[in-house]
This record gives sequence, C-alpha cells and structure tokens, in this order.
Amino acid sequence: MPVCLAGYESNFNTQAFNEKNADGSSDYGIFQLNNLWWEDKHFSENACNTLCSKFVDEDIDDDILCAKKVVKDPKGMSFDKEIVKHCKSKDLSKYLASSKL
Repeated sequence: MPVCLAGYESNFNTQAFNEKNADGSSDYGIFQLNNLWWEDKHFSENACNTLCSKFVDEDIDDDILCAKKVVKDPKGMSFDKEIVKHCKSKDLSKYLASSKL
C-alpha cells in the first residue's frame, strides 16, 4: 500500500507539499504525511518523532519509517477514502513497473 500511496499522493515526488487541507493542516513528502498527526510540533501527536521538513528532502529513509507507523496505526492510511479507493486490493504493478523492486 505505501508504494501506491506514494504514486497516488505525490507521483513519487519527495519534495511534494500540500498546505491546503480544509482543517489547516499540511501534507509533506513522497507519502504526504500530515503535520497534525506525524510532525514533531506542539500541536501534533508527534507519532513519527521528526520534523515534517525532513519529509521533503531526497533522503526518504525517515519517510519510510514514518509511513510504516502510519500503516500500523488505527488512524493511519485507512481513514483516507481516496487512498483506499485507489490502492486497497488493487493491482499495484503499474507503480512498480519502472522500479527495481
């Protein structure tokens, strides 16, 4: 599911940034991790224990670690109906076609 999420949400762009969510939150990086839940700020749950600015650089190791937490968390990826619609139980081969995975 994270590979589909990265393809669907950011088109695999590690510097993707969306600051236009209705609730005032922003989404960062290849997995579009939301700052109200995952960022190291006073108003956040800080579930990933990192600054969102780290999610928009070329090093995606921290993004992957956070995405793993998102997948395991009950409030994680399943809450987003669009992601479920586009990714859950779908053929994800198109997202892996040009990769070496």
